[in-house]
Amino acid sequence: VRQWLSTLPRAQVAESRGRWLRVDCDAAGAGLLLSTSLAWARHPSSDRMALLARDYLIPAHVAPALAGIFGLHSGGLAEDPGASARRLKRIRSDELNSHNITPPFIRSHYQVGDFAAAQNVGNKRGIISLGGSQSICEHGLEKYIKKYVPDAKPADWTVSDTNVSIECLYRNSMEINMDVQLTMATAPGVPTEVWEMPYKPMDITWSFLQFTNFVLEKGEDG
Repeated sequence: VRQWLSTLPRAQVAESRGRWLRVDCDAAGAGLLLSTSLAWARHPSSDRMALLARDYLIPAHVAPALAGIFGLHSGGLAEDPGASARRLKRIRSDELNSHNITPPFIRSHYQVGDFAAAQNVGNKRGIISLGGSQSICEHGLEKYIKKYVPDAKPADWTVSDTNVSIECLYRNSMEINMDVQLTMATAPGVPTEVWEMPYKPMDITWSFLQFTNFVLEKGEDG
């Protein structure tokens, strides 16, 4: 993997926590390395910008040693990349995306015990992970859920605090509703659980890594 990354012009590769490698490079270099094209896209509702990539390729001799690539968004975050960016192909509905992670999908792809979706839960979205430099607080979550999940009851969502509480600095704003740190999935009948993880400022990929490690180490009841 290091030899493969060394072909990337002007890239800086740093080791983090043993098996993890952090690569700092420009978008053009990343596109060349992964045989893909990248473009800036603007979300039509939040006006947030994201760097999106088409499907990318990993060399066959590297793929077995590469568990995943964090921090590279694929299509689906924006409806329209904007006039100055190349239009990106949307993910098809039959492919894995944020709108089909449902109980049947989890049962069929992961070795988990049988379970049934709650019949009396009204919420349609499940907040998987929170983390990063923006402030997160229950007051902000209440505003978010009231606007985007109006049929949810107070008991439909909970907060699992795995770190000291973060002071909410945005009590009078809707900052939380356009935060890229909020990952949503359409999951009818699945109560929402909000996770607040230890974070590294401005590094959402680190927050996802921490969240994944926590779930794997502690399990569902952790």
